[in-house]
Amino acid sequence: YDPNICSLRCQCLDYLRGVTMKDDGTQGLSIFNFDQSLSPAEGDLKLIKQLSIQLALPRPHPPSPEALTNHSSMLISGRNGAIIEILPEFEYFRDIVFHFKHSVSGKAPTPPADPKKRPVPWTPSNAIL
Repeated sequence: YDPNICSLRCQCLDYLRGVTMKDDGTQGLSIFNFDQSLSPAEGDLKLIKQLSIQLALPRPHPPSPEALTNHSSMLISGRNGAIIEILPEFEYFRDIVFHFKHSVSGKAPTPPADPKKRPVPWTPSNAIL
């Protein structure tokens, strides 16, 4: 492992931890917590509620907690393409967050280092989502 990459990973995690904490020490709301649960968290529900109000998207009626959770998960996943049709960058942002969390989680598979092979050069096209 490259010590620079390990150091950068720690700096990223420290930054993200600092952003999620409020001034009084409580945990702030965050969105796209795929690493914790596959169902939308409170931050996701509030984001979808605000986007639905601002973009005049239909919301479930009656607004039961189960209906709101199902509706939010459909919008976030893209199965209901209402948000992605209006805000295509929402899909890109969701995917970037997912890939970033996956890459800094320490669970991302990496090929074993082979001293006989030259490193493969990375190009910008390798970063296309």
